[in-house]
Amino acid sequence: TIPLRGSHTSAAAVVLVLAVVIVAAIGTTGPALVAAVWAGVVFDLLLTRPYYRLAISDGDDLSAAIALVVVGVIVGVLSSRLASLAARNTARRKELHQLVRFVRAADGATSIGELSEVLRTELTDLLGLARCDWLPDGEGGDGPWLLSTGAVMGPVPAMNPDRAVLPDGLDLSVEVGSVRLGHLTLSPQPGRRTSVEERLTAATMATVFAGAVARLRASSLEPET
Repeated sequence: TIPLRGSHTSAAAVVLVLAVVIVAAIGTTGPALVAAVWAGVVFDLLLTRPYYRLAISDGDDLSAAIALVVVGVIVGVLSSRLASLAARNTARRKELHQLVRFVRAADGATSIGELSEVLRTELTDLLGLARCDWLPDGEGGDGPWLLSTGAVMGPVPAMNPDRAVLPDGLDLSVEVGSVRLGHLTLSPQPGRRTSVEERLTAATMATVFAGAVARLRASSLEPET
């Protein structure tokens, strides 16, 4: 005999809704909707008469099954969205922490070479890069380019169909006003998706780096070769 049959079907429905919530918390809206539908199917097959058939003879059981699916869908979607918002908030806090950390490093920097290594490390972690190269005084390539707004621009053949995946050899200019001090070449890991916020943070780091490079060059603390 399956537990919770008969007079305990309401308790079984609650258990099935909890299962939907768990799926939604660790997945996305799609899996949550599938879980809600399957919860209704399981409830029908195992806990309502006639058993093991997609049919319900009792009106109260039918109402309970419909309510289970509806509640499961609503709770699943809400739980999934809350989980997504929590993940986004965690990502934004990480980006802010990285930006503040780099600003502090740039403020106390005495060497362009050392600061460029810090920038390369931060960008590699932030954007999930396979490689990040700093080329002082380089003119850069023919695109694509990462703009200061976080958008990516370049020839269509060089872009990925999924615009959230950075194209290989992405150029990030390091400049103060109209003076180009160099550029960064970003090589992403295959399939790694990035958010607009991540790309904007990367562009902001490049702007901070440009100010530090200009300051160090002007003060002649380190002649760059």
